Amino acid sequence: MNRPAWLLALLVGGYLASGFYLVSGADKAAVRRFGRLTQELRGSGLWWDLPWPFTAIDRVNVSALRTLTIGDAGSPSDPDEILPAVPLRSASVLTGDSNLLNIRASVQFHLREDRVAEYLFQRRVADEELRLLVEAAIAEAAAQSGVDYLQTEGLALLNVRLTERVRREAERWGLGVEIEQVTLDRVDPPTLVQADFLDVANARAEAAQARHEAQTAADQRLTSATAEARRLVAAARTESQAEVAQARGEADRFLQLTDQIAEDARTSGRSYAACRHLTEQRLTADTLAAVLSQVRRQWVFDSREPVILNLQPAK
Repeated sequence: MNRPAWLLALLVGGYLASGFYLVSGADKAAVRRFGRLTQELRGSGLWWDLPWPFTAIDRVNVSALRTLTIGDAGSPSDPDEILPAVPLRSASVLTGDSNLLNIRASVQFHLREDRVAEYLFQRRVADEELRLLVEAAIAEAAAQSGVDYLQTEGLALLNVRLTERVRREAERWGLGVEIEQVTLDRVDPPTLVQADFLDVANARAEAAQARHEAQTAADQRLTSATAEARRLVAAARTESQAEVAQARGEADRFLQLTDQIAEDARTSGRSYAACRHLTEQRLTADTLAAVLSQVRRQWVFDSREPVILNLQPAK
């Protein structure tokens, strides 16, 4: 073999050997042969394909979580460094109650393995389109909300709504990404009015504390009044039950007395009225005996003579 043929074979071998490429463990290789993306992504390992310019290899990490920051940073944290860094820029929104707020938002996303082609063929603008999509969603949400809702009251719910909205729009636009979460990290007033906003926030905090203290006092009074009411109800119920029991006992004794009178009339042969009269006399005598046994002095008078009662002791 002459020297030119040997050199030609060496060059052809070296050119064909340049078709070998290595894919690391976390990456996937997207192969574009003659400008057309092949059907499947290639995993980790050593692969060979037609050398350049017939084939182009794009290594992407589809499982890596990327973060796009809106407000203070201009480019996503991209493991593949697909986009160059762009200058920092601020983001401001106008709320529904005509307040201007500076915001900082972060978008966490990863590439969709089944739609990598969509991201690769528009990778120069995909992240910028995602940025514009998020900014539009935040501006629309801010225009429908007040400053209080954005800063404190509804921030958690607003993050959920933004995540769902951006996820739907990214799917509709065909960006080839899966949105994990959209978060408003900071919502601040402009520098010139931060002192005024701070005064308002302090006043609201004091008002909230006063409301909390008033509510606590009201709850304590309500608890005390409820306990007192329950005590009174329990005491009234107990007294009522005692009086009812006493009345029932007296009624039972009266019924027993009437039964006894009826039994005496039946066994003695006297009339019921006579037996009742005798019973009344006996009860009267028993009552007098019980009363007189408790007094210190006793007098017995003849009812046919007038009586002058002088209970004053003699001087």
